[in-house]
Amino acid sequence: LNEQYGLKPNYLLRQNSKEVEQLYAVSISACLGVTDIESATAVLNLMKENGVAATQSTMSEVAFAYTQLAVKAASRQSIIRRKLGQHGLTEDLRREGRIAKAHAERSSLTVQELRDPSAKLLSALSGAFAVTEDYARARSILKGLHNRAVAQQSDSMLLSRSYQEIMNVLPGLHRSLLKICASYGNVTSAFSFVKDIQSFANEISSEGNELRLADAPLIADVSEPMEQNKNSELLFTRTHNDTARKIGMRGEDWKLLLIAASKSGDWKLCINTIQFLRPFVKATHPRRAPRKDSEYLSRNYRKLSRSLTALLLCLEARGQDAWAVRAIDDWIEWSGRRPPKEAVLTTIRMHASEDRGEAVNALINQILSINPSTADRGANAQHTYEEIIYIGGITHLHKNGLYEDADELYLEALTKRHLPFNTSTTLEDGQQKLDLHGMNVAIANSAVRTAFQQQILQSEESTDLIIVTGRGINSFYQLRPIIRPEVQRMLLEEFYPPLSTTSIPGNMGALRVPSDDIQKWALHQRQQRGVKMLTLADALKNLSGERLKRSSQVIARNKEKE
Repeated sequence: LNEQYGLKPNYLLRQNSKEVEQLYAVSISACLGVTDIESATAVLNLMKENGVAATQSTMSEVAFAYTQLAVKAASRQSIIRRKLGQHGLTEDLRREGRIAKAHAERSSLTVQELRDPSAKLLSALSGAFAVTEDYARARSILKGLHNRAVAQQSDSMLLSRSYQEIMNVLPGLHRSLLKICASYGNVTSAFSFVKDIQSFANEISSEGNELRLADAPLIADVSEPMEQNKNSELLFTRTHNDTARKIGMRGEDWKLLLIAASKSGDWKLCINTIQFLRPFVKATHPRRAPRKDSEYLSRNYRKLSRSLTALLLCLEARGQDAWAVRAIDDWIEWSGRRPPKEAVLTTIRMHASEDRGEAVNALINQILSINPSTADRGANAQHTYEEIIYIGGITHLHKNGLYEDADELYLEALTKRHLPFNTSTTLEDGQQKLDLHGMNVAIANSAVRTAFQQQILQSEESTDLIIVTGRGINSFYQLRPIIRPEVQRMLLEEFYPPLSTTSIPGNMGALRVPSDDIQKWALHQRQQRGVKMLTLADALKNLSGERLKRSSQVIARNKEKE
């Protein structure tokens, strides 16, 4: 640029001003595209030194590039934050945050130099402020766009290009802002955005708006603080106008508010918000399949289903077990489908942590009694819905010490063939083999207990039992088996008399339980059953005697009265 235009007389620059300005604009955009801020600033300064005035189009491109850089820096910051977890701040995290804010500020300064910035640019700037957690300035731009649209509608400019541009941009901006709030778990800002969206939708749908175009700045002054009151009636007002429905809150938007509330732990707002998802969830009911493509309905259902999971995670954190049951029942009624696996597993975990094993089994039977749909199969699903639910139920019951309930659920799943395990087989020499390959600790425990109770105890003859545990090649700690030591501990501590095990020569992935130990254990179990039966008979006998005695006393008293 210096060689080609910097040394030319001013009149030549004026003659070629359009070509020169275009080259400067392309150079600045290219520098910003590769995050070379210093070069972009140098080209812009050179442009000013040579007296070349930047056009509105060039300045818009520069401002838009800065917003993109702010979003990229904020994205890098989020990645660093996820990797750190709870380990606090680092210099990298702070640096990316400062960079994102600086880019957003540069974009804002550039926009202020424009006479009439486009709605698309203002939308991008609002998003840039939001990702840098400057929600007040993001909200001021949003309200400015709202005011502009209402004013243009009241000035009978419904079909103007500017109005149409704003109305086309707003739905995406609304969702983008709510998505950012959901990502950061900022329910206060999300609630304020929802209030603004609903207020705008109501203004658009009403007639006789008095706001004039001249009174509607593109960036509004937001003097009031972010909304703190979660009981605003305006938030939960439904809109009826077709235009208002398009730019008002949709199912995805309510879901994002619910996710933000869930992350912040506001379970009451979660309960209120899930009710406004009802019409959107009902619209995915399978009975609508004849009128709409079933895959289309299932796809929409999967998008909304995360809201139920977010609600139940919040209820779990707040210990609201009763509300969780109500939420599951309502969701089944609205959708006519099985709830998402994550939501069911969260409810199972809540029941198990409160020692409610029977509630876990009842919930699983209720869920699996519903006819499956295509929505139950996620993308690239390797396991069936039933398999995931059963394994999750058994695992959570085992972790909370509800072994009998876990064994009952395991036996039910095995009987219905929902578990992909072929556990027990008979070898050629008559020995029994129990294969625990592919199981976690909870499933392996239930498999061993069930095998002894259902097969070995009922067998008249006992032989050595071979338990295949694997060598731990596919475990989290490679070549450090997890199932093998757990089975050995279980046979020694949870069985009486204890059952010893020996390794099989040449096969470190299997254990042998000798038949002598199995016979002693089986004999003890039969004796214990006999003792229990005698104790029960004595209790029934005593109960019958007491009842007979009370009946005789009643008859005697009646005779005395006569």
